[in-house]
Amino acid sequence: MKARIGAGLRSFVRSEPGPEAGDKVGFLEDGATATILGGPTWLPGDTDTIVWWYVETEDGIRGWTPANTSQLTLLEPVE
Repeated sequence: MKARIGAGLRSFVRSEPGPEAGDKVGFLEDGATATILGGPTWLPGDTDTIVWWYVETEDGIRGWTPANTSQLTLLEPVE
């Protein structure tokens, strides 16, 4: 399955799921797509649950990225 980050948005890809976990290994931004390879992992956010997916970016970087924050949706499915 493929997912796209929303236009005008940016999200880090991390070696472990979580906003401060592991290392930053890349990022998705402004409509880029990624292939979902694993997950989800659910972790607590500020006011709700953050869903993390293990992805591979278009340039081959693999890691975890959030599908949402407590305030907005970052990833949407690509049909």
